[in-house]
Amino acid sequence: MQRHLIGLAAAAAVLGMSGAAFAQAFTYQGELLNAGSPVTTPQDFEFRLFLTDAGPTQIGLTSTASDTPVVDGRFTATIDPGPGVLTGQNLWLEIAVRPGDESGAFTVLSPRQKVTPTPYAARALSEWWLPSGASSLSNDPMRPRVFINRTGPLTGAEYFGITAPSPDFTYGGMYINTTGLNALPFYGYTTGDGARSCWTFFQGSTQTWGVYNGGDRLVVESTGNVGIGMVPAAKLDVAGSVRASSFAYSSPMTRTISIPGAAFRPTVSGNLLTTESAASGTYFDASVGAAGLVAPVQLPQGAVLQSASLWVYDNGVGAFTLKVQRRPHGQFGSINAATSGSSGNSGVIQTLSVNPGLTIDNATNSYYLLVEHGDWQGATSGVFSATVTYTETAP
Repeated sequence: MQRHLIGLAAAAAVLGMSGAAFAQAFTYQGELLNAGSPVTTPQDFEFRLFLTDAGPTQIGLTSTASDTPVVDGRFTATIDPGPGVLTGQNLWLEIAVRPGDESGAFTVLSPRQKVTPTPYAARALSEWWLPSGASSLSNDPMRPRVFINRTGPLTGAEYFGITAPSPDFTYGGMYINTTGLNALPFYGYTTGDGARSCWTFFQGSTQTWGVYNGGDRLVVESTGNVGIGMVPAAKLDVAGSVRASSFAYSSPMTRTISIPGAAFRPTVSGNLLTTESAASGTYFDASVGAAGLVAPVQLPQGAVLQSASLWVYDNGVGAFTLKVQRRPHGQFGSINAATSGSSGNSGVIQTLSVNPGLTIDNATNSYYLLVEHGDWQGATSGVFSATVTYTETAP
């Protein structure tokens, strides 16, 4: 019995990309003749795909369609070659047939039929997935670039790109999804065909995002804690030293330093002091007339000296005065930045305070606290300690 096909039409229903996740079944329609007359009885069909129009190189699975109705020679069958077959390469379909009421051998029809897309599938490939020029969604080495929703690269180095039609202030992007709730979806980078690689990842079990480069180098927890080279226990944890050109606070930080009495030295040479005596004060060993004690103030560059307080014991003739001074580098003399009121002779520990609001410039000045008294009476007039309060916007 001589059978042959005419009027072939291959309606490729789904032209999936390569990979097991895509369905690749398509519909085949043909006309079967026997000795020139249309066949009208059910037939059994076998369908095989080949890479050439002749030869043994079958690709994919063999599809069967048993007892397929044939009306005036015309029939329709669904062909499923399995996953990963329809990737865009040229294919030929070989068809074998036998009467549906028989169980003998199949007759192979000749020639093999070239698989071609339907008009809409061709339009999708040519206009959407295979745009003109260098842009394509293809494994064709002549079209190495892949772009989705656009036809050209943003830069010459871009080989894969997606344009999301998102208006201003709305998300637009891509997810890498895993079916396992506690899986590790990642996005990798490699050179030398895998010789060197790194990747970003999301650890589903702990909701931790990280960067791997020879180890977990950066870890960001769902709490907002960030670790560099370590698992964080604070907002920022770094395994190693930290270097930066500057740091800044979101609002000025207020800090206070203490200056002990022993830090104060005489402004006039030859006046001997007792420093930090049993009474924790610093004073001249003998009665001294108008004289002063001075102590350095060392604050960070750019800090603002807000206030200074001094604790003194005044039981002599005259009164204490506190001054904040700056001394320009390489110059004689100091400049008063602020001066307190005077103390009274009360025989108790008193406090003197100034509020200069002075911005520290260590590049041009040195800074001091100066304590002056009109008539030091030895142990009856002494300096105990001082504090300096300042603010800074950077550490």
